[in-house]
Amino acid sequence: MITQPKFSINKVEYTFHPITLRRYLELQNYVGEETTDNKFAIVSAITECPVEELRKLSYKDWLIVWEEILFYISFSTSADSIQPIIEFEGQEFSLPDIDDISIGEYIDLDLILHSEKSDRKLNEIAAILYRPIISKKGGVIRIEPYDTKETKVRAERFMDLPISAIKSANAFFLHSAKSLQKNLLDSLNLPKMIQILHPEDREQLQSFLQQELGGLPLTEFQDKIHSILETQQNYQSDPFSTSWLGKKLRPRKKNLNSKKQDR
Repeated sequence: MITQPKFSINKVEYTFHPITLRRYLELQNYVGEETTDNKFAIVSAITECPVEELRKLSYKDWLIVWEEILFYISFSTSADSIQPIIEFEGQEFSLPDIDDISIGEYIDLDLILHSEKSDRKLNEIAAILYRPIISKKGGVIRIEPYDTKETKVRAERFMDLPISAIKSANAFFLHSAKSLQKNLLDSLNLPKMIQILHPEDREQLQSFLQQELGGLPLTEFQDKIHSILETQQNYQSDPFSTSWLGKKLRPRKKNLNSKKQDR
């Protein structure tokens, strides 16, 4: 837990406030051009100290505050570790198990991630993944089921979620997307399929698979592979193994709203 630095001007104390998504997006307006006015605006956004008050600092004190701000921003925004459980506004939220995420959730997340200005919609990703904890019993955590209406309400609340939790949700989804893509490749039995392809199609498919997973939307990733395989006249598609709603990609029919508590 990062400590909240403080400084005083004329006996008035100012604290470095947590960098929420709302504050983080505000800071984006000032990065890129390192002017004195932008520096004052950045410090003011984080400390809520009026710019006219900041200008009263001695040059030496200003340098100390500015260097502290730079370290604070770096520390607060650089961590991409996944936090399974967070507490926000007196309420606990938990990420679901990767295997328990529904296809609907994946598609909604995928649309957000690949939409315009997706970097300004990270609260929507967090709102889908972090859901209120219903109960904790016997080492099992139950969370609320996915509800699009509740998600929209939570997304607005999550504008004030610390950026570390926002990045945690994003990292969790990217990891989940790669797992889903790997499951898709496994379900296609690619080694066998590659052998029956025409040499040109085989080369195209192998070249495509060497690209980094996660670079394409999930549905586009599947459609691309499926399209390449269907160019083989004798290739018989199996809807239960290759369909987006294919059996191997369905969430398991266990309790979809529970997860083992991390120890």
